[in-house]
Amino acid sequence: MKSAGNVRRYLVSSSAAAMALCISAPVRSQTDSVPSPEATPPGTGDIEEIVVTAQRRSEKLQDVPISVTAISPQQIEDLNLVTVKDVQIITPGLTFESGYNYAQPFIRGVGTSNPTPGIESAVATYVDGAYVPRAIAQLTDMFDMADVQVIKGAQGTLWGRNATGGALLYTTADPVLNEYSATGTAEVGNYRHWVGEAVTNVPLADTVALRLAVRGSSQAGYINNVLNGDELGGRGSTSVRGKVKWAATDKFTAVFTGEYYKADDFHNALAERAPAPYCTACLFVPAPPPPVSGFYDVAQPDTAKPFLTTAANGNVHLTYNGDTYDINSVTAYRHDKTSVTVNQGFASFPFFDYGAVNGGTTWGEELQAASKWDGMFNTLVGLSYNHDDSYDTTLLTGAAFAALADVPGGYPYADDDIVTESVAGFAELYVTPIDKLKFTFGGRYTMDDRELTGKENLAANLALAPPGTPMEFTKDAKFYQFTPRVVVAYDLDPVNVYASWNRGFKAGGFNTPTFAPPPVIDPELIDNYEVGAKYVSPDRRLRANLAGFYYNYSDIQVYTVNNAEGGQHLENAAKSTGYGGELDGSYKLASWVNVFGNAAYLHAEYDSYPDASVVYPCPDPNTGTYGPACQQAATEANPNGDPKVGLVQGTADLTGKTPPRAPRFTGSLGFDIHLPLGDSWTGNFSTVARYTTRYDFYPDAGGPLGNDYQPSYTLVNVTGYVEPAHIQSNVLGLTAYKIGFYVNNATDEKIYALRNTSAGFGIADQVLEPRTYGIRLSAAWGS
Repeated sequence: MKSAGNVRRYLVSSSAAAMALCISAPVRSQTDSVPSPEATPPGTGDIEEIVVTAQRRSEKLQDVPISVTAISPQQIEDLNLVTVKDVQIITPGLTFESGYNYAQPFIRGVGTSNPTPGIESAVATYVDGAYVPRAIAQLTDMFDMADVQVIKGAQGTLWGRNATGGALLYTTADPVLNEYSATGTAEVGNYRHWVGEAVTNVPLADTVALRLAVRGSSQAGYINNVLNGDELGGRGSTSVRGKVKWAATDKFTAVFTGEYYKADDFHNALAERAPAPYCTACLFVPAPPPPVSGFYDVAQPDTAKPFLTTAANGNVHLTYNGDTYDINSVTAYRHDKTSVTVNQGFASFPFFDYGAVNGGTTWGEELQAASKWDGMFNTLVGLSYNHDDSYDTTLLTGAAFAALADVPGGYPYADDDIVTESVAGFAELYVTPIDKLKFTFGGRYTMDDRELTGKENLAANLALAPPGTPMEFTKDAKFYQFTPRVVVAYDLDPVNVYASWNRGFKAGGFNTPTFAPPPVIDPELIDNYEVGAKYVSPDRRLRANLAGFYYNYSDIQVYTVNNAEGGQHLENAAKSTGYGGELDGSYKLASWVNVFGNAAYLHAEYDSYPDASVVYPCPDPNTGTYGPACQQAATEANPNGDPKVGLVQGTADLTGKTPPRAPRFTGSLGFDIHLPLGDSWTGNFSTVARYTTRYDFYPDAGGPLGNDYQPSYTLVNVTGYVEPAHIQSNVLGLTAYKIGFYVNNATDEKIYALRNTSAGFGIADQVLEPRTYGIRLSAAWGS
């Protein structure tokens, strides 16, 4: 671990040196020739040709033998896709939630709930080519984007670290050479919502351009605190991004990015839904308030505080486009921090307040070279390095710990530091033995080294650690894995078909917070088999993509919430299998109307999970009896001598049950209309509806009570705008402007962000926004 700095310096200097050797051609004086990642102009038909980088090179979407959803800037605007969670609206098989303010994407039922420092998400996230390890800092707004790509299914080679579910690729817009332009947007809506956004592009020289983007937003709360009338659930954010592009030669380009993000978010408001005795805090007050019944009501004390998040990152992307090979290097730095106090006891008074501060610093390097040979062979080779210093600091306060307040050191406190160093090499060989037939053989070897250092005060050691636990401890673990990929693809023109096998790997690690040396969580492994077909009609009006898949998933890292252990419980489930199919497409009914949609079917179940962690009620509300879990609970009896009362952690055989976040069916349907409104104006109207069947938040919906699930729902969003068909010369210099509106959750569906049955404390939920609506004005200047 101490050699991390030397390794990092070597990788960065080596990649910089390699790129420097490429700066030898004459300096260019024309505009950038790199193809847009969004789309190229349409051909004789109406459907745009979408270009993606899912295989780490620019390729037509229809030629890529992977199930990919690509989202363009125009779609982001037309459908009002604001946050990273919104991509699920038009992505088959993706479920994206944010309970406890963690980014929790699940693709085909594969993902990670509440990934804390020490364990990353099973769906890898990349921003401008750089890996983002911490889920707490991934819930950002999307603005001034180039594109978003969702790669579905395990990734064995190119995006192979921590990608057992797939990968999310977010790419922000680069500066444009020799172009002066600016855009501005102002938006207001209900719940005192406002957004201000500005983007400007300025050429600094013939070969250098600057792009600045700023966004600020605020929204008041939609959750009513019945104790004091406060509005909770609000959110505010500020983002600033600067990018400089330097086209040093006609073959070499450098893009430098700096970004700062700040947000405060009170979506962590928790509503207690359980009566006594399952509401443990209710046993401590003479006349406990009843559980709140209103969907948007909570009863929580002032000691609960919102999530405060800051993040700063820098990125250097170097590109060399040679005659026979391309080289790409992404060097990235990221520092983020989040603090919060959660009413984890679900009580109407300070009973169990969970204070947390976590974050860290990440350095990363992605270096790759791809050949462009004319023969039957081509190749891609690369090196990936990531060094992450993360921390998770926990402070437990409230009436549940009042007896420990006077212990030297105060309330229970723990500080976990996790250092992760990951190095991987990957390569793919592409063989085209005959025209239109292509084989891909790839492999990645990953080496991960984690070290946990835990420290705690006396109160934490006495109350939450097993007897004899030292107050300081260290533990490390190393993981090594080879993940192959094999693909065969054939172009039948106009249908491209493919079959693939990918092995995915998600590193093991440690559950945090922890108050004792924790067991090592084993890595996840998944084998994903997929067949697919991609079709574009000869008249280019219809695009349809179909994929079928089957996977074997072993050593699944599963979370349950257990406040009796000081936080959450993480364990390896045995294994599961899943199979299903996905269909997405669009059809241009006429030049002014486009219909699009998708559907995904998934059947996933645990093949073997005999000792799953679930929560039991004591007594059973239906029979009034105390089951084995109640008798075995490792707690003292109540003063009246009765057995354990409340909710206790136990085990159950969940073999054959459906894993969390694995809905049987998801689908969406929408349309865009763009047509003239007389001679002077044009109008655009878009709507999309997304439907999902029921799914569980935690294994077996939390246990016998079956509370922790999301009911089926349909989300409908509507947007529209009008703009002048022709802009005349005007004193403001405007080249375009739009007046628009949006309605999100138009049918006012009641949707959960999380439902949680917690051993020791009760049953709670977090809820998402009701119907929101507003108007916006945008304007553009320059080219």
